[in-house]
Amino acid sequence: MDLTDLGFNAEEVRKISEGWPEGTTIDRSSCESKEIRRLNEAIRRFFVMEDLPASSYSDSKSSQIRSSLDVIEDTQMAVDSYFEGNVAPQSGGCYTKVYGILQALVVQQDAVKHLFDALDCPYQFSPDLKNIREIRNRACGHPTRLERKRLSFHFISRATLSQEGFQLISEVEGSEDAFEEVKLRNLFDTQGRELTQLLISLVKRLEPPMHDAGPPC
Repeated sequence: MDLTDLGFNAEEVRKISEGWPEGTTIDRSSCESKEIRRLNEAIRRFFVMEDLPASSYSDSKSSQIRSSLDVIEDTQMAVDSYFEGNVAPQSGGCYTKVYGILQALVVQQDAVKHLFDALDCPYQFSPDLKNIREIRNRACGHPTRLERKRLSFHFISRATLSQEGFQLISEVEGSEDAFEEVKLRNLFDTQGRELTQLLISLVKRLEPPMHDAGPPC
C-alpha cells in the first residue's frame, strides 16, 4: 500500500519520509497528528475491506487489532485537545489534565505495540518512547515508591505546574536529588514523530494478498 494511495500528496510524502526540520515543532506536531489519524484510518479501512480473514487471524487477534486502532485514534484526540481551554497553574484541574495526558500517551504507545503484536510484527519501544513512559511512571504512575535497580520516590513541584509542564523531583537511594524539567509539547512532538514512522512502516507492509501469504511481517 503506497502513501499516495491514502491521499497524501507528494510534498507530504517527502516530509513524512525525510522527517521535519528542526524548529518547526508546533506545525510539525499538528501535521503529525493528522498523519497519525490518516494512517490509522488507512489501516482500519484495509482490514474492513479484507474483513480480517479467519484463516489469517484468530478471534482474539482480530479483536486486538480493532481495539488497538480505536485506542490509537481516541488517545490522539486527547493529545490534540489538551491545550483547548485554560486551567489555572498549580490547580487541581491542572493536575487532572497533566495526569490524564501522561496516561493517554502511555496508553497510545501500548495500542501501537499491541497492533504490531497482533500482526506478528516485531516492535520495541525506542529510547525516546521509553523516556516518556518513565516520566509518566515517576510523575503519576508510581511516584510514591518506584522499584528499579534502586528504590526511588518522586514529586511534581506544584509551584512549577502548568499545562505546559512541570519540574519533576526525584529522590533515589544512594544518590543526590534529581530535578527534571518536563515540557509536554516536546513529549507530544516526540511521540507524534515516532508513531507516525511506525504506522508508515506498517502501512507499507499491508498488501491486498496479505491474507494469502500470511502475516505482513
